[in-house]
Amino acid sequence: MAENLIFRNATEADAEAICDIAVSQWSPIYDGYAERLGRELYELVTEAGPLERKRAIIRECALDLEHCIVCEVDGRVAGFAHFLIESANGKPIGVLGNNAVSGEYRGRGIAGRIYDIIFDKMKAIGCVAVKVHTGLDDGHAPARRAYEKMGFEKNLPSVVYYKKL
Repeated sequence: MAENLIFRNATEADAEAICDIAVSQWSPIYDGYAERLGRELYELVTEAGPLERKRAIIRECALDLEHCIVCEVDGRVAGFAHFLIESANGKPIGVLGNNAVSGEYRGRGIAGRIYDIIFDKMKAIGCVAVKVHTGLDDGHAPARRAYEKMGFEKNLPSVVYYKKL
């Protein structure tokens, strides 16, 4: 690969690119939700403008500069991941949060390299485990593959039911 890959903490200047990647990668997920639930029920149970809401959440992640890692390819942000630290039984647990790689850069191992950096940071903090939440729908299949490739194997499946009243 002839690309110049740089992995680093996010800067404020990266926020818009990170948001654009997130919205582009979550659009099919939200479309899948609408298809699965039906448009009427989807609109009843989803806050207006889910992608705009996602953009606002991702902007907060992007501006958490200590906990957001980006991959820059030839001067462009190609992917990002945000992480947090929680506590369980008095021990730190890492949480791999919002993350995505731009569609044009998928399949190049970028996500795995970002995760490795984050896992190293978590280990340095003293984390004893890491968790990540994802969906079981088709839109989240790439994320599940990436997590399984990184060694995530234990999971607690869940489902959310809806019923129109």
